[in-house]
Amino acid sequence: MHVFPVRRPQIGLSISGQRLTLVELSRGWRPGPRNAVLRRVDERNLPSGLVCPSATERNLSDVPALAQEVRALLGTRRTLPISLSLPDLCAQIGLFEFETLSQQVAEQANLLRWRFEQDLKVPVADSRLVHRVFPLPHTTAGSDQKSSASARVLAVAIRRDILAQYEQLCAQAGLLPVTVGIASLQLFDFCHSVMKSAEELFFAHRLDDSFSFMAVRHGCPVFLRIKSLRQAQTDLTGELIGTLQFYDDQQLPSPRLSDDRPRPLFFLGSRATDPAPASRADHLFPACHVIHPASRLSSRIEIIPLGWEDMPIEWNELSSPPVAGLSALAGVMVS
Repeated sequence: MHVFPVRRPQIGLSISGQRLTLVELSRGWRPGPRNAVLRRVDERNLPSGLVCPSATERNLSDVPALAQEVRALLGTRRTLPISLSLPDLCAQIGLFEFETLSQQVAEQANLLRWRFEQDLKVPVADSRLVHRVFPLPHTTAGSDQKSSASARVLAVAIRRDILAQYEQLCAQAGLLPVTVGIASLQLFDFCHSVMKSAEELFFAHRLDDSFSFMAVRHGCPVFLRIKSLRQAQTDLTGELIGTLQFYDDQQLPSPRLSDDRPRPLFFLGSRATDPAPASRADHLFPACHVIHPASRLSSRIEIIPLGWEDMPIEWNELSSPPVAGLSALAGVMVS
């Protein structure tokens, strides 16, 4: 018998500065993602200024007005368990190296708060903090010429007053948030199963007003960048190439990663002003060729766009669901 009988959510809600996106699934009795069917994807554009994602200021200018927008998207249903996907820019996200790390979660959290304040100059005393530890295999630590770390920790800190606004929104809209996550991190977890295995790979996500990039070696994140972008900014290719060059300057390629094999970069999202590509062959970027400035090593990047057709879910009855719905879907599927 369950003391708190909250069922697994079938609805995911994604919030950004420009829109709300809702997905609804139906699930069978068998476990596994392939047993889920996409029933509905809806979007609703928001009035300008209603949601302003920020890690340092409150995000919602009018909670009752936004709750009304959410109810208009949901329809007549009330008191629904949901998975909530928040914009990347509402939280501070850090990736930290540790030579030694306590096994006690409370001690890890205290150390991470100190690292946020010392390394990133970010005060997190009044923030909710969650983290995930990635132990480094010996091969990874040995190939990283700038680090002798034994573990890397991915940590998210979100101010309690910012989180409280989203909680108030759910309460006023009649929603019960069973899980809450950050869009790009939810998407990375969800897409991990469809990304081909490689010693080194990249994952990038662009939607609305933010760009995120993660580099992974031997299954462990080694570099993370999340940046605010202006709505009118269209030079996404330059942003991507600049990030790759900065990464290579910080993380010298190992001998095994410096040959002619292209490094895969999985990209999810679209330009804010461009229509969706007509086919899978229409990549969002030209072929990337990155030269490492210190060692003059040259490397090729294989761009692999991800979309709804790559996701482990049935959605045949819906044509061309919006890209923004993927973060809402990811929240439901990884909950």
